[in-house]
Amino acid sequence: DGMEIESLPAEGGIPRAQITTEHYRIYLEKYDPEDTGRLMEAAYRAWAVFFGREPHRTAAPAPGKEAKPAPRLVVKGYATPQSYQAGGRKDGTPAPTGAPNMGMYWTGTSIAHFYAPSGKDAMRYMILHEAGHQYHYIAMTGNGGATAGWYIEGLAIWSGSSSWDGHTFTLGGGVKPGPLKAPARALSQITSD
Repeated sequence: DGMEIESLPAEGGIPRAQITTEHYRIYLEKYDPEDTGRLMEAAYRAWAVFFGREPHRTAAPAPGKEAKPAPRLVVKGYATPQSYQAGGRKDGTPAPTGAPNMGMYWTGTSIAHFYAPSGKDAMRYMILHEAGHQYHYIAMTGNGGATAGWYIEGLAIWSGSSSWDGHTFTLGGGVKPGPLKAPARALSQITSD
């Protein structure tokens, strides 16, 4: 499948990896890099169908010219709030310090940052939420954002609630019980009116 995983030296006992897939370059702390790479490629394919276009894809090259590969989307996932904030500062992304912020897509760097200290379901939700913002902004707005905050967050919450069993990805189809109930409830109220 063309995925490359580079193990990086652990920091503070936390394993780290750099994952390169066809469409992504992902820095990840703590969680399974192979599963995360497959998840993100599956999400990319689903977003391409849903939105009807891909980020960074341009028309065919002029005759006699070779097509250049599209740049990979960059996503960075951290195990702690401190590493999330430090990573954002290092990349020039203003990672907010106020609760309950756990992630951010910043148009200035085109990098999606998040942290998920509490388990793989939280990690999947956060990576899909922030990468959902990233895909939407780049593919649909030229990375300029959209004006309706409820719409932007609704799409990201819906993306975050996608289901993944390691092989099958269903966009927007798997809200888990627990702390994700409130966003799911809010989204159902928006879509039921």
